[in-house]
Amino acid sequence: MSSKALLFTFSPLLLVFSFCRSVPIDDVRDAMDRSVSANIADVAVGNFPMTADITRTRRSLPSDDVPDFGSGEDPLLTGLAPSHDSSEDSEVTRDNRWERNIDDDIVRMRQLYCRAGGHHLQILPDGSIRGTRHSGDQYAALEMAPVHFRGVMRIKGYATGLHLCMDARGRLYGSSVFTEECKFRETLEENLYNTYYSVLYGTRRKRWYVALNKQGRPRNALRTKRKHLSTHFLPRRV
Repeated sequence: MSSKALLFTFSPLLLVFSFCRSVPIDDVRDAMDRSVSANIADVAVGNFPMTADITRTRRSLPSDDVPDFGSGEDPLLTGLAPSHDSSEDSEVTRDNRWERNIDDDIVRMRQLYCRAGGHHLQILPDGSIRGTRHSGDQYAALEMAPVHFRGVMRIKGYATGLHLCMDARGRLYGSSVFTEECKFRETLEENLYNTYYSVLYGTRRKRWYVALNKQGRPRNALRTKRKHLSTHFLPRRV
């Protein structure tokens, strides 16, 4: 075979080889990726038109099913919302109430169960403070309500009407007159028991806590600490 015939036969291969030598392989790959991406984009646009091309329709609900609250009508008067002014809900008696609202003041009926000896704190008619193991004792039923600001509580005996108070010597007593000595701050501890310390007496480093010993007698607040079991109380429903 002559040289001219060989050159004519292998000339396409030589052209391809020379082109590959002159163009880097990375450029060839980028060109192929762009071509494939353009084809995929064209197909996507053809199958899924752009948002601007979609005709949006606003759904309207029948007026009979959903009322128009923008008309200024009161839902309570039109019967579209439940009313809480019924006599059954608003009537509260001293025998069956758990919580009620009196002049924006939430009153809770509770018993304070002491962790140390298992006694419930009592406020007796003579003003003395004791503890009883009998759950449901009339003198252990207490009315607890926040005063002034959150966390400060007043504790009042349900049967006697006396407030739990603490004097300047750290002794607990019951008083018919609510004074600054009758304010206690309620704190939820890590073990889910509550502690109550005097707002008037004590310091930030040494709080004066309400406490009952294992015999059910009140402990002097000067000898109480936050970690003592005698200061831990669990509010229970009556």
